[in-house]
Amino acid sequence: MQPWMSYGLALFFVPLAAWSRDATVVILTLTVVAITHSQWSSRAVLWRSVFSLSAAKFLSLMMLFAGLSLVWSPQFSPLPWAQASLTIFLCMMLCAGMQRFQVEGIWKAIKPTVMAGGALLAVLLAERLTGGFFVGLHRTEQTAEQLFNVMNGGLVLMACMSIPAMCLLRLKTSSWTWPVILFCLCFALGLSYRMDAVPVAMLAALLSFLLVQKWGVRMAVAIMVLIGIVSVGWALLAAIWATPTLQVWFTDNIHPNWGHRIAIWGRASEFIHQSILFGHGFDAARTLGQTAGLIPDPAGRTSFLHPHNGMIHLWLELGGVGVAVFIAALIASVRSVLSKRSNRCIAALVTGTFSATATIWLLSFGVWQPWWIAVLGLTTAAVMGVVKLAAADTPRQSVNL
Repeated sequence: MQPWMSYGLALFFVPLAAWSRDATVVILTLTVVAITHSQWSSRAVLWRSVFSLSAAKFLSLMMLFAGLSLVWSPQFSPLPWAQASLTIFLCMMLCAGMQRFQVEGIWKAIKPTVMAGGALLAVLLAERLTGGFFVGLHRTEQTAEQLFNVMNGGLVLMACMSIPAMCLLRLKTSSWTWPVILFCLCFALGLSYRMDAVPVAMLAALLSFLLVQKWGVRMAVAIMVLIGIVSVGWALLAAIWATPTLQVWFTDNIHPNWGHRIAIWGRASEFIHQSILFGHGFDAARTLGQTAGLIPDPAGRTSFLHPHNGMIHLWLELGGVGVAVFIAALIASVRSVLSKRSNRCIAALVTGTFSATATIWLLSFGVWQPWWIAVLGLTTAAVMGVVKLAAADTPRQSVNL
């Protein structure tokens, strides 16, 4: 990666993630361009490396099935499918490039990476202290809560990157002081905003990280299997839990958004049981959501664009087939890291990051939003980079996490 690309990405584009979710797609694209440029002499090998990744084969199969499901979807929407497919392909390119990236190149990228994280945190902190001053300059009609919701993309990127950032600082400084300070700062910042999933995800990540550091790789496997079981069974749990009494309690005691979310999960689980094997087709959630008959918005509509739960979203649109292929991709991704470097430090990094992303995915977002896919791709690449540094044999990089 050329220095001007690295610092330009760090100082200009990464802070934009706090003001625009779509900026994460731009960051992903520019990072792929930078890595491809730095490996230009072996670009043919790099392209072939994309499909040598075991997870990429399953993800490609899932997107092919998603494209096929457009045939029976109530809403024919090839453009969102193309956008999601392209973003997933960019993530594959990034991971393939990181897989081939030399350790020396990763060390050179640390400084701009730290600058990028610092710039993002600075923007989020400034907006929190000023009540969303900068983001509100062209949104004068929105409330403070609405302005803070705009910055969810930056908060999610911060939360997903928190464990890799901790481990990177640990490798760089050979001390836990700065990593702990960084995590506490990120957690306090996330807690000060109104997105509940971010602090919950960071707590889940920290707990998983500490448990695996204490009990090793078997604990990592146990945690990820448990998360997988809960994720796959979430639709069944929603069908049992989504009672009017529970919705009212969450609405009155937590936040109205949570009452609405529980109602969405319950209604989506009913749709899932109507077509549990093949689903209702790609992008069917927004059409089915218009008939859900849930809590109306100020305009009187009762629609939802997605179920605010990634696994329920997959069940709803791609059925058991899509869920099975997706789970296979996840297993392939985790095994590719743990099977080769199965020490507790690497396992803690992977498990902590997996817990953070899974928590956010199960509580807030759908499957096909390009910015969220970009966050997952950038996070995966960050984990791969830290793993390569931790596994390097040279004295400078041999510090344990």
